[in-house]
Amino acid sequence: MSVLQTLTARFERDVPMEHRQNFRHLYFDIGWFGILNSSSIAFAAVYATRLGATGLEIGLLNAAPALASLLFALPTGQLFRNKPMSRVVFWAAVLHRLPYVLWVLLPAATWRAGANAAAAGIFDEHPGTALAISFQMDVCTIVLCSGAGMAGIRNALYALIAVITSQCSWLLKTYAFP
Repeated sequence: MSVLQTLTARFERDVPMEHRQNFRHLYFDIGWFGILNSSSIAFAAVYATRLGATGLEIGLLNAAPALASLLFALPTGQLFRNKPMSRVVFWAAVLHRLPYVLWVLLPAATWRAGANAAAAGIFDEHPGTALAISFQMDVCTIVLCSGAGMAGIRNALYALIAVITSQCSWLLKTYAFP
């Protein structure tokens, strides 16, 4: 029996029929996030460097996720304690994706495009922390059965897809910067 058949059989056995479609959506969600996150982490520093960012700005860009988690995780969890999670998750997701529009517009910036790239990366981290916390709180309230197994599979999918996507960094050497 292959690994995929084993996982499918376990999924069919452990997850009630009414939750299977939701679990599949959660798995696809984390897969796409793995692609987005690993590609943005792998390419953001190179992109900012090509736009003229200094070493300090690149360091801030790389340290921003950890710093945001340290500074905002506990206050964000307390803030969302008595809020409807589905609405919080939606708005945190919208705010988390807005800075990606800035990345597209950065080459047109005439003033310190490298610093602006670092700022866009740092600005993205607070909504990202809020999204991670609120999403996890929402999933925990919705998925009562097989939650630990689902979280483990989501973490494994995220890690696998992030590693595969980050191995595509050779594309930076292949294509010329505009």
